[in-house]
Amino acid sequence: MQSLKTWIHATVSVCLPAGHVIHLMDTRRLSRLWESEEGKDEMSATGVVQKLEQAGCSFVISVPWIYGTKTSAITAEQAARLLHDRESVYAEAAGLSVSEYMEWMELGGAVLCRETTKAGRPCRNPINGGTGLEPSTWKTMNDTGGYCAVHGG
Repeated sequence: MQSLKTWIHATVSVCLPAGHVIHLMDTRRLSRLWESEEGKDEMSATGVVQKLEQAGCSFVISVPWIYGTKTSAITAEQAARLLHDRESVYAEAAGLSVSEYMEWMELGGAVLCRETTKAGRPCRNPINGGTGLEPSTWKTMNDTGGYCAVHGG
């Protein structure tokens, strides 16, 4: 297994010429390395991130988005948490809480009608103008609520 020091050197040497950006896309690889005995001897995740930040690096991740992924800049603190708390870092990048982010993703950015059907179940139709929304717009519309075309929206 490649040592942590070697992995970081390879990543930094590739990314520094392109604007001081470290892409932490494959955190599974990094996580496996930190969990190994070799990685534990080298440095903690927080220590690595601090060293990279001191070297002038910034951190960018690909956040799962309703239409694929979105590149987002994150802080060094978020980069250190990414290995063990990925969902909260994704949610923060979207400007939502973890539960809101999960709901937004599950619904594909749609806001659902607040009415109930004749059968007594919640209507699952999107409200008018409430599909494929960016997180901030989705949150505002979801908090406000609304109705689909069938229920008077």
